[in-house]
Amino acid sequence: MSVVFIIGGMASLRGSVLGAVVLVILPELLRFIGLPNAVAANLRQIFYGALLVLFMMYRPRGFVGEYQMQK
Repeated sequence: MSVVFIIGGMASLRGSVLGAVVLVILPELLRFIGLPNAVAANLRQIFYGALLVLFMMYRPRGFVGEYQMQK
């Protein structure tokens, strides 16, 4: 579940909770669309991967992250 920390933020409890909420709501939203389970499972993995890549590129500290790595 390290994706939760990447999306929410490393050193923030609020960010971790927010990241968990996002990752729980995503499959639930796909369920309401009405896609077959086989397609929804693959689509969920694509969304997770795309979300992870986008956050690493544009928001490396997460939604509310406070941690910054030293260069």
